[in-house]
Amino acid sequence: TQAFVFLIGDVDAAGKAGDAVDDHDLAVRAEVDLRPPQFAQIERMEKCDFHTCIAQRLQESLADILGTHPIEQQTHFDAANRLPDQGVPDARAGGMGDVAIATSPDANASFWNISKVNFAKKRSAIAVNYTPWLKDLGLNDVYLATVAGYHQLDEVQAVTGSLRFFSLGNIQLTDYSGNLLNSVKPSEFAIDAGYTRMLNSKMSVGVVLRYINSRLVVGDVGTGVLYKAGNAVAADVSVYHDGTDEGEGLRWGVVLSNLGSKIGYTNDAKNKDFIPANFGAGVSYTKDVDGSNKITFALDMNKLLVPAAPTATGVYSLDSANLSEYRTGGVVASWLKSFSDGTGVAKSMQFSAGVEYAYNEQFFVRAGYFYENRNRGNRKYATVGAGFKLDFMDINLSY
Repeated sequence: TQAFVFLIGDVDAAGKAGDAVDDHDLAVRAEVDLRPPQFAQIERMEKCDFHTCIAQRLQESLADILGTHPIEQQTHFDAANRLPDQGVPDARAGGMGDVAIATSPDANASFWNISKVNFAKKRSAIAVNYTPWLKDLGLNDVYLATVAGYHQLDEVQAVTGSLRFFSLGNIQLTDYSGNLLNSVKPSEFAIDAGYTRMLNSKMSVGVVLRYINSRLVVGDVGTGVLYKAGNAVAADVSVYHDGTDEGEGLRWGVVLSNLGSKIGYTNDAKNKDFIPANFGAGVSYTKDVDGSNKITFALDMNKLLVPAAPTATGVYSLDSANLSEYRTGGVVASWLKSFSDGTGVAKSMQFSAGVEYAYNEQFFVRAGYFYENRNRGNRKYATVGAGFKLDFMDINLSY
C-alpha cells in the first residue's frame, strides 16, 4: 500500500518546530508510506455471506477508523478474519513500528496522544493525510483520509480537532446459498474535538470527545432485516510527561481511548457490540550525542479493552445464545472483563518499538518493530523510514 501524506503546519519530521517561513506561515510536509498490508482472506473484500460479513466488518472496520487493532475472535457464524491493517496516518510513526504515544509532538498527535501538543514549539499546525488501501490488489475505492490539527490558546491550554473517513470500497453481498444480494459501499467517519491543559512545566493532560458513524449497510438488502447506520460516542483521556532538557531526556504517556457506547446496525437494542476501547502506554528517551546527532528510542504497549467473544461451536442455537449473553454485558464491565476473559492478559497486548536518529534536525533515519500474539491477530512486522527537512517542507518515507 502506498500512502502519500501532506502535512501542513510548522512541524518538522521530528515533530518539533520548524524554522521554515515564520510563526504565522505554513510549512508543508510530504510523506510516503510503502509498508505492505497484513491480511487474512482477501476474497472477503469482494464477496462474503451477508451476516458473516457484517459481523466481521464491525470491530475490524471500527478499529480502522478509530486507529486501534481488533483482536482475532469468533463470531456466531464464522471466524472473524481480519482485513488488512490500513496503516498509520503519518509516515514518521510508520517508520518506527507504529510507536507514537510518547514521542515528540506533531500535528498528528490527535491520533496518538493529544496531551503532547502543549509541548509543541509552534502555536498551530494542521496535518492532512490520505492512505490508499490494498492498492496492489487493484482496489481503488478503499482508502483512509484524515485531517488533524491543534492550536495553543496560551502557554497552558490547547484545543485539537480531527476527522477520519474510511471507505471500505464496493462489497458484493450474498445469502447463505451464495445467491447475490445487493452491492454496497460501506463507509465510516469519526470526528473529534479535544482540550489539553498543562498541570506543570513538564506534564499535560487531555480529553477528547468523539462521534462515530458507521454506515456498513442501510435498508433491507433481501434478508428481511432492516439495517441502519451505526452511531456511537466515545472519549479519550490522556497524560503526557516531557522530562527533556534541551532536547535530551525521558518522555512518557498514557492513553485510554474509545471509551464509549456500544454500536448497533438494527433497531434491536440487544443486538449491539462493543467499540474497540484501548489502553496504551508509551515511553521514549532522546540522547543528544554531540549537539548535531540525536537518537531517540521509543516503546509502546497497547491492550484492547474488549473481552474476547465466545468461540464458535458450529451449533447455531448455542452460538447465538452465547453471543446474546456476551452482548448483554455492560460497557464498563467489559473493560474490566478484558483482563480476565480467560485468554491471558499478556497474549492480548501489542508492542511497538522504534528508534529515530536525527542529524542536525535535518536528516532522519528510523526503524521499528510491531508485535502481536498469534491468537490476537498475529501481526509481526519490521519497519524502516527516513526523512529530511527543507526550508519549507519535510519529506518522510516509511516501509
